[in-house]
Amino acid sequence: MRYCPIFKQKIKELKEKAEPLDDLLLKYKETGDEEMVKELEISLKEIEEFKEEFVKRVYELLEKWYPKKEKLNEFLKNIKINEKGRVETERLDVSYCNLSSLYLPSLFEKIKEINCHYNRLTSLPKLPNSLKVLYCHNNELTSLPELPDGLKELICEGNLLTKETIERIKSHPNYDPYFWTF
Repeated sequence: MRYCPIFKQKIKELKEKAEPLDDLLLKYKETGDEEMVKELEISLKEIEEFKEEFVKRVYELLEKWYPKKEKLNEFLKNIKINEKGRVETERLDVSYCNLSSLYLPSLFEKIKEINCHYNRLTSLPKLPNSLKVLYCHNNELTSLPELPDGLKELICEGNLLTKETIERIKSHPNYDPYFWTF
């Protein structure tokens, strides 16, 4: 996934440009104070145009980053960019992509389901707290990162998990042998 570092850098650059304008727009929406906007010599139209450009650029970057090209349209159709410039989607499917590493942009802060099974993953990144379902079976994992407290379903058989990892999984507050296999 050669686009991961590029994606991360481009998102950082976009966010640095967007945050002051986003804060300004939110303040304007809260107060309706047009003088505040005039002081900065920027019109609300320019702010909205920048936000549109920002969303367009995020989508372009996601197109380059997303490894499952045959499912790209479905993926893009199911995401939205919130007021803070964060990508919101409930599901990420990068299964069967022959990945050796998985990069989860920090923009995926509200994701609920990750499917990354049938790859060559040896580790997983930090998992977002919003995650409810993780399918990471048939990879080369020996351990898992800390599992979010809200995780309800985990399928990770077909890996080389250590005994310590298995014990840690079993001690998770939501562990249920019916929905958790490893």
